[in-house]
Amino acid sequence: MIGAYGLANLMFANASEFEEFNLEIIFSWNGFFIGCIIIISVVVMVSFLTIGYIRKINIANVIRERGTG
Repeated sequence: MIGAYGLANLMFANASEFEEFNLEIIFSWNGFFIGCIIIISVVVMVSFLTIGYIRKINIANVIRERGTG
């Protein structure tokens, strides 16, 4: 987040065609926490889906299929 803020400031400071724009970067704690919750929920959901998929795999059948196939 700090790197993105610095990069945005550098870009707007060095770009002459953007001089007419006066853009401010606004940080919102609500947006930050909502973003964190969304990221965490996606990671947890993907983890549960992956664990469910791995539990369905029968290792013995996979070894047999790859050994004879």
